[in-house]
Parts: sequence; C-alpha cells; structure tokens
Amino acid sequence: MRLSSSVAYWLLAFAFIVAFASLRLGFVGAKTVFAFVLLFIVPMLMLIRKLPLDFEEKLFFSLFLGVSFFALSVWYVNQLLSSFRVSIFVAFALFIVASIVYPRLLQL
Repeated sequence: MRLSSSVAYWLLAFAFIVAFASLRLGFVGAKTVFAFVLLFIVPMLMLIRKLPLDFEEKLFFSLFLGVSFFALSVWYVNQLLSSFRVSIFVAFALFIVASIVYPRLLQL
C-alpha cells in the first residue's frame, strides 16, 4: 500500500506532536494526544473516507465532526447507561461499527 505524500506528511506531523507531548508532559501527554486522535478523528475519518475530498479536508471535517458527534453520542449513551467510561467505549464502538457498515450500505 502506497501512501500519498499528503498522508505521509500528516503521519509525520502526528509523530512529532506525540514526541513533543511525550517530552514536555511525559507518557501521560503522549497518551492524551493519542487518545484524542483515536477517539475524535479516526472514527469520523473512517466514515468520510469515501467522499471525493482531499485528505486535508477529510482530516479537518473529521476533527470537527468527531468533537461534536462523539461528545453528543457519549452524552446520549450516558443517559442510558449512567457510566461515563462505559459510555465512551460504547460510543466509540458504535462509530466503528457505523464506519464499517455505512460504506457497505452504499454499495447496495
């Protein structure tokens, strides 16, 4: 699999951000940056990966969609389960399942 230069630059920038957070804030800072990317950006990026946009546009939209929709879905799941940690896991699992099922529904 060949990465485009744009994706490679963003992965390199992410590695520098994690390294800087690790140097300045220790392991907790690196975990925080990695968790932010994993929880907010990755699920929405997987959902919008088939759109005819550049990678930078997909990354930008996935950041803001992830911050808004992930927080909203965690809040709604928390209303049902009353456990914040479980709500985060369930909302993340729902977004991952949606990102797998949604492109397959478009092919039907």
